[in-house]
Amino acid sequence: MIAEQQKQQISFFETISWLWKFWGDFKLSMIILIILTPITMWFRSYSPIFIGNIFNELAKNNDMNYIKSQILQFFIYSCIHFALYSFIQSLRGVVNFKLENEFRLNIFEYIITLSQNFFQKFSTGDISTRLIDDVSEKKLAWFACSGIFRFYEAVIKISQCLYYMFIISSVLTGVTFIPLLILIFIYIRASDKTTGYSKRTQQAISKLNSFLTSTFDGIKIIKSYNQETSQEKYFDQVVEHQKQKEIELVKASSLIELSYSRLSEIIVILIFLIGGSLVINNKLRVGDLVTFNSYIFMLIWPMVDIGQFFIKGRGAGVSVQRVMELQDFEPDVFNDKIPVSLPKNNLVFNFDNINYTFPNGNHVLKDINFSVKQGQLVAIVGSVGSGKSTFINFIPRVIDPITGTVFLNGIDLKKYDLNELRQNIGFVPQNPSLFSDTLKENIIFGRADISEEALNTAIKVSQLEHEIKAFPEGLKTMIGQRGVNLSGGQKQRVAIARAIIKKPEILILDDCTSALDAETESKLWNELYKFIPGITVFLITHRVSTLQKADKIIVLDEGKIIDIGTHAQLVKDSAYYRKIYFEEIEKT
Repeated sequence: MIAEQQKQQISFFETISWLWKFWGDFKLSMIILIILTPITMWFRSYSPIFIGNIFNELAKNNDMNYIKSQILQFFIYSCIHFALYSFIQSLRGVVNFKLENEFRLNIFEYIITLSQNFFQKFSTGDISTRLIDDVSEKKLAWFACSGIFRFYEAVIKISQCLYYMFIISSVLTGVTFIPLLILIFIYIRASDKTTGYSKRTQQAISKLNSFLTSTFDGIKIIKSYNQETSQEKYFDQVVEHQKQKEIELVKASSLIELSYSRLSEIIVILIFLIGGSLVINNKLRVGDLVTFNSYIFMLIWPMVDIGQFFIKGRGAGVSVQRVMELQDFEPDVFNDKIPVSLPKNNLVFNFDNINYTFPNGNHVLKDINFSVKQGQLVAIVGSVGSGKSTFINFIPRVIDPITGTVFLNGIDLKKYDLNELRQNIGFVPQNPSLFSDTLKENIIFGRADISEEALNTAIKVSQLEHEIKAFPEGLKTMIGQRGVNLSGGQKQRVAIARAIIKKPEILILDDCTSALDAETESKLWNELYKFIPGITVFLITHRVSTLQKADKIIVLDEGKIIDIGTHAQLVKDSAYYRKIYFEEIEKT
């Protein structure tokens, strides 16, 4: 479901205010465009005067030297205009693309810092649409430079043309203002509808991208359940919905553009009628009428550009609002203003009266209290929905407790530098997240300082040696989107290799061997036990062989700790744990 905040449409000035902070990086380009645009337009707007002079000369003296000089000047002015305008267009295009990249980088840098609640509110497809489509060179980025400077160009060109038109005939110039007022009225009437169409179009694109993301992520399940046909039908519905919204927007925009061009033609007809009468009555020269009509034709595209500016401006406002909805999101996990450095050794965790409630009001964890010393292997067991995975998310601060405090060496975990904390944690979630890259890059995960020795050790411990040798390209093998080319067990072992490659101070394993066969799992744990001495390990598992080696076992039921102890103690004293223990024994 697409997360849309119901807000009033932001104003044009709010849109400009948002764009303003990005223009600072392009000051030189902006200054060049501001200065060159009126100069370039002057060479264009002055050119019709030469044509008028030629017609006036032909009507009286036929002085060929004068005519040739006017033709030469017209040619020179046209060449200068062509050269300058080509440069302006190229510069605007370059700035468009640079702004597009700046928008995306700025938004991405913010989003990547947000906590889990943000990604629960906004779907992946919706975020992708806002990050890619909304700010693209054809939409917001275009408006941010080309759109604004084409409007600036149009205003200058119209002003220059009207100035020369007024010199030729104030009467004819007055006639041109009537259709211009009508155009302004048309825009005011149509602008609100255009805004609505733009917003609904972007929402439809978000819906399509969300559908595609979820479909390709779950392609194996879709094929397993033979649901290709139903997915195709739903895809057709989503595409049809998007198409209809795009058509509505195009129709509204085309109607405004058509109104601009048709009214421009009406102006030309009026000028010929009134101007022709003035020529017949010797109140206007033929050459001046030709020049005046040249200016009328020159006004057509600037008038269209002004209409486009307001149409695209409304669309840009929608895009800015959609981006601001992402940037206005308040994270519930953030770094302390004056963070404390993480201790280098002797880490001691104390979980003091921890409580956590989901946004829907479901109380997940209640009154959690226990401590963990450095180097201990702490296993967490419990039924489905008992809060195991939620609890371990407190340690890397994926989430923070609603009430209560996690202490590390007597200091609130929130006081420690968040980046430093996470750099010292290896985390293997229940469902590993892999990326469309090589096997090696998924293991080292952007950490350029990883040595070959550390890489080989991680591969050995995670039992990936055989697979890597079997892959045609070894570590350079592309594993596909979300590791689609790997089995479930291979994905888990890649995630384990990624977590242990830098020998973290804290290792979190969330049922990370559930997809492994018994033999591979046994080999992996034998290697892992050699690797983890000195590392504090939090482990979610029901595997008896692993529980037997835990220093401490936390038994959760309905979000509460009902027992704590070693395997031997709990088998003796805890009925709930004995039940789990014997169920696992039967399975094996």
